[in-house]
Amino acid sequence: MEISETTETPVEESLEQPEEKTRAKRPKPHFIRRIIDLFQAPITLTHVLVAVLLLVFGFSFAGQFASAKDDKLKDLSQTELVTLLDELRERNSKLSAEQVDLQTQLRELKSTSDSSAAAQKAAEAQARNLRILAGTEKLAGPGVTINITDPDRKVTALAIVNVLGELRNARAYAIDLSGVRVVASTSIVKRGDDLYADGQKIMPPYRITALGAPHTLSVALGIPGGAVSYLKTEDAEVTITESPNLTIDSIREIPEPKYAHPAK
Repeated sequence: MEISETTETPVEESLEQPEEKTRAKRPKPHFIRRIIDLFQAPITLTHVLVAVLLLVFGFSFAGQFASAKDDKLKDLSQTELVTLLDELRERNSKLSAEQVDLQTQLRELKSTSDSSAAAQKAAEAQARNLRILAGTEKLAGPGVTINITDPDRKVTALAIVNVLGELRNARAYAIDLSGVRVVASTSIVKRGDDLYADGQKIMPPYRITALGAPHTLSVALGIPGGAVSYLKTEDAEVTITESPNLTIDSIREIPEPKYAHPAK
């Protein structure tokens, strides 16, 4: 008969082995998890003391750095300090010169900008004056109106030209004759009993609108022996009315040149 020996395993030992395996398999906490746990930990007196010591250490390190810098200057000889001072003065002089140059450039740029703006404004004003002289722009302003009645059709082209000349001499800057814009090249002719302005027939009563200083224009027309006096010798009736606000809507079309062209 064989006798088998039964080995008994302590209960405590069998219970401890699974627990040790579980510990071996459990992953270690991550570094970020440790930091989070650190911040989640309750603040103790030890934490406060460590923070105070770190703060004191930081201030002492900064003070040592500044003192080291001062000590570095103290260790320099008089010649080295003079050389350093000369270098600083030279650098300051260069920076000052650069500042002056930049300020000069800024003033030049502003002056150029202002000059360009002034030149552009002058060019625009000159262009407008040329449009007014050419009769290509509608205008409004103070002036006078002259109504000329001619029941017998005796008024000559010369009489109308004299009136227009008197207005020009009195500095009228825009003139309209019965719907025709009067410019330097305007022609007044009479064919039979009819008057024509720039080839357009005009009928009495003739109406002239002139823009300028109203009183100056009316006085110029009323000079004894002048244009109005000449019209009256042709049995025409003339009425002059000053007005603070008149409008000239007539414009002159500029014909296309047949032979000339702008030079480049």
